Amino acid sequence: MFGWRIVAIDPGRGNSSPLSAQGIRTSERHDSRCRVQDTLAPNGIGLTLYFMQKTGFTEALEQIVAADPRYDREAYLFLQDALDFTMKSRKKQKTDLSRHVTGQELLEGVRVFAIKEYGPMVPTVFETWGIRRCDDFGEMVFNLIRAGIFGKTETDTIEDFRNGYDFCDAFVKPFVPEGRPLSPKMQPGEPVQQS
Repeated sequence: MFGWRIVAIDPGRGNSSPLSAQGIRTSERHDSRCRVQDTLAPNGIGLTLYFMQKTGFTEALEQIVAADPRYDREAYLFLQDALDFTMKSRKKQKTDLSRHVTGQELLEGVRVFAIKEYGPMVPTVFETWGIRRCDDFGEMVFNLIRAGIFGKTETDTIEDFRNGYDFCDAFVKPFVPEGRPLSPKMQPGEPVQQS
């Protein structure tokens, strides 16, 4: 869903320059929002990398938040960090080194990263940002896709974020002391009641 995209590049285009003795060529171009770097191997297969310029990202994010105020700006910054965390985790585990992250993989990365960053405060933090369920991450991802910040494949849909995990199971239960029952009324964002 996010990251590199494999493309066939016309080697005669633009200001290509040799990168190595293997005949790999790169070219760079800019548009109003990002720097684009194409890398081409001799077989005509290559990668297109999009580097969002900081001011372009900030402006795009401000436009997203203005158009859809359900989610705080910080929620989008967290989502970007969670995507980076997910990509790095995959690289460390040496599993599926493609740059494509599915909605379910991103949700798992969000869960792990959120607990690592905020511990038992995750439900409270998410609530202040307007995030109440996994579907909200899907809405945010597709806001970022529409703004051109994230990319997607033809098979990626917002439905990929439906039926994720229950926030109580993911963010409250791990912090309830062992042997202590979870109150059925307890919702994410509420403190564990003392008995």
